[in-house]
Amino acid sequence: MTSLPEGIFDGLSNLQYLYLDRNQLEKLSADIFTGLANLWFIDFRDNPISVLPSDREITVASGSSAVWMLSPGEMYSEILLSEHRLLQVAKGGSAQFKVRLLNHPPGDAEVRVQSDDDSKATVSPEILHFGSRDWDTGKTVTVSVPQDVDNAHESVTVTLSMDGTDPREVRITVVDAEVASITGVCDRTQQVQDEIVRQTPGISDCADITLAHLEAITSLDLSDKGISALQSGDFAGFASLRELDLSDNRLETLPEDIFHGLVDLQWLYLYDNHLASSPVDIFDGLANLEELYLDRRHLETLPPNVFH
Repeated sequence: MTSLPEGIFDGLSNLQYLYLDRNQLEKLSADIFTGLANLWFIDFRDNPISVLPSDREITVASGSSAVWMLSPGEMYSEILLSEHRLLQVAKGGSAQFKVRLLNHPPGDAEVRVQSDDDSKATVSPEILHFGSRDWDTGKTVTVSVPQDVDNAHESVTVTLSMDGTDPREVRITVVDAEVASITGVCDRTQQVQDEIVRQTPGISDCADITLAHLEAITSLDLSDKGISALQSGDFAGFASLRELDLSDNRLETLPEDIFHGLVDLQWLYLYDNHLASSPVDIFDGLANLEELYLDRRHLETLPPNVFH
């Protein structure tokens, strides 16, 4: 790729490290980094860059105009789901998730919590209060499902909203009480199955993997596994995953929703693959991402707003 389209990094406010070295970038627009409040390091080595943006303070490394150190920008408040984006709740049961703010709010803040169907699932409390001393402390929301819900596997959406920010959603699936395991693990890409089982103590069969097992995994090393393709749902249920390494494989394309639900992901490694392009919404929802490695990918194009 020779340039980055307008708005390509919109929404990645927590990104700190960005690696785009060894591509063919020739120029950047003046406001390309607007909104990346925590960004301070970008690696553009081995790119024929001729025009540098001037909207941020840039320190050029000694002897090279291709490695940039950027000063942090102003921080702003944003709702952050610190644990779960997808929940399974049994009929007659309850489940919890935590909410905190990404940055210090300008004053006292209220987060409103609302179920889109109280007959299927209720939430408590309905308002979360955050102040200068506890804005970064996770506050618990309890989702309760009545016993007399007509059908299992119904879906409910819980919306969290705060003035001046984009709302966040938690998707609730109502399941039968006897459902103990998460389905589909054995249908995932073989290398993904193998790594899940390897990381789960006392488990040797993918059919025995439960949602609790997946939520306990914080890091997946799938580097150099000979993976040529991934499928939608390969990373479903990884609510606590912070690091995902897919480097040194033979990936040529990725499903558009492959990273959806990875709300705690901080480090993503995609270098040394054969990805010529990326779907538009491939990084949608990765608000907690801090380091993104896209180098050595043979990239030809990235669609506008791919990081929105």
